[in-house]
Order: sequence, then C-alpha cells, then structure tokens
Amino acid sequence: MSQIVEGNNSIIGIMLESNINENRQSLDYLGKHKLKKGVSITDSCISFETTNCIIKNAYKLLSY
Repeated sequence: MSQIVEGNNSIIGIMLESNINENRQSLDYLGKHKLKKGVSITDSCISFETTNCIIKNAYKLLSY
C-alpha cells in the first residue's frame, strides 16, 4: 500500500491467501489426526479477521 501511496502506479492488484483460521495443516492420509475446519491444507493463510483489517486499512490509505 505504501508503494501505491508513494506514487507507484504499476501495481494493479494484490493477492491475499486467507481462510477462516490462519496457518496451514498437513493432510493426514492415515487418518490419525482430524483436520481442523477452516485451516488450509495447501498454503499457509492469514485469518479472515486479519484479511478484514488489511482491506479496511488499504481502503483508508487509498481512498483519495
């Protein structure tokens, strides 16, 4: 966001990887551990709560 505020107009988007809960977990093929709902099994993610804060802060910074 700071790059955009400082005048970099080549940035046209961002990507946030988020899920209900933050982090990631391994898929247990043997079934010894239950998967937690809302936690990624691929990439580490930020939580929806953190995503919400980032989007709100970006809106405040970029609303001009």
